[in-house]
Amino acid sequence: MIAGVDYDQATVKALVIDPASRRAARTAPSRLWWRFGHTAVAAGDEVIVWGGCCGPAGWGSRAPGAVYDVTRDRWTRLGPGLLGNRYLHTAVWTGEEMIVWGGWAGRRLRADGAAYDPRTRSWRLIAPSPLSPRQHHVAVWTGEEMIVWGGSELQRKQERLLVDGAAYDPERDEWRRLATTRLLGRSGAILGAGSEPNLDAEWTGEQMVIWSRDGAAGLDPDRDRWKRIPAPPLRFRGVAGGQTVWSGDELIVWGGAGGDGRDIQQGAAYEPSTGRWRSLPDAPIRGRDRHAAVAIPRGMLVWGGCCRKGYYTNGAIYLRDRPDAR
Repeated sequence: MIAGVDYDQATVKALVIDPASRRAARTAPSRLWWRFGHTAVAAGDEVIVWGGCCGPAGWGSRAPGAVYDVTRDRWTRLGPGLLGNRYLHTAVWTGEEMIVWGGWAGRRLRADGAAYDPRTRSWRLIAPSPLSPRQHHVAVWTGEEMIVWGGSELQRKQERLLVDGAAYDPERDEWRRLATTRLLGRSGAILGAGSEPNLDAEWTGEQMVIWSRDGAAGLDPDRDRWKRIPAPPLRFRGVAGGQTVWSGDELIVWGGAGGDGRDIQQGAAYEPSTGRWRSLPDAPIRGRDRHAAVAIPRGMLVWGGCCRKGYYTNGAIYLRDRPDAR
């Protein structure tokens, strides 16, 4: 896991965290400006950090990213490529390419995308999508397709919810529309000032599971059908800013902020085979939201986040076989 630490605006510090040994080591200097709305994908022994906002020159000026080689402890600068400056976009790793789609380009929302091949250090534009421009959407890689779903758009200075999606096949360079659903909200609903859809998505190997403050639902892309997921334990209803991971047999949710602004310290796990949720034990770290979370075998690693006590520079590991988080 790569995690940002403190920053002085000009040089973000980063750590490599090994969940097996529970040790963290500082990486070589990244020479990256602090940013938000960027993406980071694991590409074998490398991590590709791309995009983000908003640098000393203003809108999107931090878009150029970097590739971090974990084995060599080396950062390589990566330019904006064919899309220019972009933030609040999504990115997935296909095993060969990083596909970037949507988000802001300057002061405009976009519905275009491009793929980056780290072997040739080259970009290619992907086919135009059938979706409208958007932000705060989610994307997953199924092994064959990139699924883009949800998010929000701006109309007359109001942010409106979107509940549609499409799947992109990089082999054919083709898109197909997916079924819409009301299980995660009503299309066009106006979001409150300063709010966002708060979506998180995971691929289970059979379905895309989306978690939101309004609940959860699963999409089978082969049948193009949505399925309602039972409500989680009561304390997780209406929670925003939590993070989800797919551990191999469970969807694990931890943290976030409740409707009263209280930071959540608890987690829950959903098992699709039984259709049931179970609560996790309390973590040994403070509750938080906007933290990072990655899957590890039969568990998850949580690091960082904020906000009531400021920004956190610690984390914890949860393992299902050892229900005590550490």
